[in-house]
Amino acid sequence: MRRLLIGRLHKILHTLEPEEHAAHALRLIADFSWLRAQELGRYMHPNNPHARKYAEKYLRKLQALRYVIARKLPGRHAGAAFVLSQRGATWLNERGHAPAARAGTRYGEIRHGTWRPPGSWKHDLWSIGVLFLLREQRGFDVWTESQLRQLEPNVDKHPDGLLVGASGCTWLEVENARKTGKNRMHMLQAVMLAARSTASVHYPNLPAFCAAIIAVPADAKDLHGRKIHHEENITRQIATIGVKAKTTIVFCTMHFRGAGVEKITLKPVTFLPQTPTPGSGADLHSSTV
Repeated sequence: MRRLLIGRLHKILHTLEPEEHAAHALRLIADFSWLRAQELGRYMHPNNPHARKYAEKYLRKLQALRYVIARKLPGRHAGAAFVLSQRGATWLNERGHAPAARAGTRYGEIRHGTWRPPGSWKHDLWSIGVLFLLREQRGFDVWTESQLRQLEPNVDKHPDGLLVGASGCTWLEVENARKTGKNRMHMLQAVMLAARSTASVHYPNLPAFCAAIIAVPADAKDLHGRKIHHEENITRQIATIGVKAKTTIVFCTMHFRGAGVEKITLKPVTFLPQTPTPGSGADLHSSTV
């Protein structure tokens, strides 16, 4: 009897059924390229105080099955990024996962025996953090930039994230660097057009854009330790450039715990058409958004 019980336990621990939570976790890692336990738990068990512990349980099983690989992120309390192994991708694809799952073993690079994530890892983590919190709080469906690139690979400018609600799509832009010049202008144009339901980008089988969010970090500092006022800088530049029509965008302040986004606060800001202030420059006025 004891051997029978041990045999059954071994089978449970070393097989994965498509309907169980660990299998759902594996599919989500495939869909979002990589996830930490914190964000995985928030997605699978919204508003549950034990969500992270549940996710860690699923990930332990997936690691035991060698379906995922844990990559330690840099810095204190950053945690680990979980990516698909080839074995995990094969398990999903044999069961009809669409689009086809790909192993995440090429995520980042190994230098001198040490794994390092791509330079965009923190920006990507913040984007996922904001998306998953808004999904948890307001019931949005969410898409990351990497998913949107698969839908429309030839688009010039994708949002950092997309939220689908009853009224349509919301464009999410995450600001984590001091952008200037053409890069800042390109971002602002895309955001303002999306906020006015006039975005040139449209994704198959998704509704049109009707709103826009710019997420900014709380207490951000530059390399010299000076505070960066992202919201004030963006608001000032939009006001200086001018808008063609009444436009409301939502500023989302990101509050962190470790490397990830733990809490967000939202504040809508409305911009009205106005005559540019003296000295603003004709070249700026000609770029009205």
